[in-house]
Amino acid sequence: FHGPKGVGALYVKNGTKIKPVMWGGGHQGGLRSGTLNTPGIVGLALAAQMTYSNLEIAGKKISELRKNLLEFVKEHFKDAVIHAENCSLGHIVSISFPNVKGEVLLHHLEARGIYVSTGSACSSNGKHKSHVMEAMGVKPNLIDGTIRVSFSSMNEQEDVERLKDALKEIIPAITIKNKGKVRR
Repeated sequence: FHGPKGVGALYVKNGTKIKPVMWGGGHQGGLRSGTLNTPGIVGLALAAQMTYSNLEIAGKKISELRKNLLEFVKEHFKDAVIHAENCSLGHIVSISFPNVKGEVLLHHLEARGIYVSTGSACSSNGKHKSHVMEAMGVKPNLIDGTIRVSFSSMNEQEDVERLKDALKEIIPAITIKNKGKVRR
């Protein structure tokens, strides 16, 4: 929800016993050692407050942005596969483009200031195929061409339009044609 990096919160139900992950110090009843990041904690609280106060409006906005992108993909990329369209988190879109390398697409989009991810968040740092996508039954050739687009309340319709324009131009240029040769 756009809080400071490196700061988090843990809700523990009253009566639940947890053990520290690091020993030493006496913060939070002996559960955490080290000096508190007070500015980060205040920033996290403010980000949570701002997110919660606009939750309903943000949800509707994100839903519209997502819907716009999905309609575009269905219309312009008939072979594309939209994963878990009706049962995924509302702010995430996972799309596979057959015969496209997701990493190549990611870098072309990055060059235009558009940031997406490949695979799933659970395996975004690995060089191996996403175990999450495999568990969903996605074919290996589609996993390679998968990008994940995440929306937030900070995105605007013009961001989606920029992504759509970029996809229209990039996908045909990087689609692998005839025996593995990439068109440039």
